Amino acid sequence: MKELKILVSGMSCGGCANSVRTIISKNLGLDKDDIDVSVDNGTAIIATDEPVDTDSDTFHATLYELKKQGFPAQKV
Repeated sequence: MKELKILVSGMSCGGCANSVRTIISKNLGLDKDDIDVSVDNGTAIIATDEPVDTDSDTFHATLYELKKQGFPAQKV
């Protein structure tokens, strides 16, 4: 299992965490169950069998979409 940790700002509640999970899932084509979002830690951890290509346009578009929705993010 490969893990990718993303730092996410702007989350303050469970609804925020769900929004972040949905944005990541939709943009990267992942199952929501593969994404663990923690409001307390300000993180989203993606656990998949295949590594996420963090250099891809799709990944950068995902970070942009998170920022656009009020959740600035960056990979750790």
